Amino acid sequence: MPILNLSFFLSVMEKIEKTSAAAEFHSSYSSPDADLILRSSDGVLFRVHSTVLKLASAFFRDMLSLPRNVETKDSEDDIIKMDEKTLVLKAFLDAIYPDSTTVLAETLDYETFRDLMVVLTQKYDLYAGEKIARCILNDKRLSFTPILLFGAMQYIGWDEEAKLASTETLKRNIFSESAQSELRMLTSCAIIDLMALHHRRKEALLDSLNRPAWCDAAIKCDEHQQGICFLPVWYAFKQVVVTELDKNRSGETLVDINSVIPKAIMVALAKEKMFC
Repeated sequence: MPILNLSFFLSVMEKIEKTSAAAEFHSSYSSPDADLILRSSDGVLFRVHSTVLKLASAFFRDMLSLPRNVETKDSEDDIIKMDEKTLVLKAFLDAIYPDSTTVLAETLDYETFRDLMVVLTQKYDLYAGEKIARCILNDKRLSFTPILLFGAMQYIGWDEEAKLASTETLKRNIFSESAQSELRMLTSCAIIDLMALHHRRKEALLDSLNRPAWCDAAIKCDEHQQGICFLPVWYAFKQVVVTELDKNRSGETLVDINSVIPKAIMVALAKEKMFC
């Protein structure tokens, strides 16, 4: 049995590794006059201008202020390996390059948007990172639903924006198929918080229907000397409320009582002289 030459084996493995690591330049960032190469976490190369990075980021300013070995320029050792995937890294560069014409609000999928917001607000010590992030968030062309916006804002720790987005989610039935597909994109903490909010809103309204002001002496008539909450039709009414709240936790659909309560309930209310 032949003896394996260890040095030969290691050299072959090194060549294989270099071959597998070989990557093409991104078409949007392949200018030959750029003096720096970035590699995304999934292996795509970006030729960029170090001046742009230094003007945008204190992190890159400090890193690139160190002397570079001219002999290793554009070599594997000179490539800066980034943590971001290709889509996120491109979006980041589009955000900081002054001559970029990309409209980020129209091109980002949810995961890229969320990760880009992390990069802009929490990484690389960007001078205008939060300003850029808010510009993207406030762009009317950004078409994410309140559920996804809530997930992204909670992910980066923007509590006020997350609260506003969560309030908008109350208009959605979070048990619908479309909402469930969006919830799967969120972190488990975001899902729990959103479910808790919807549950609290439902419980608060139901609790208000059972308050003593309603149930004891607020609404009585000559025929029924008991609080309204003890009448069978009141249970039916509350069931209608529960059904509507399952569809829309904001309660907007309950504003127009004639469009929500079935005619049978209205007739029953009249027969019980609830409005006498």
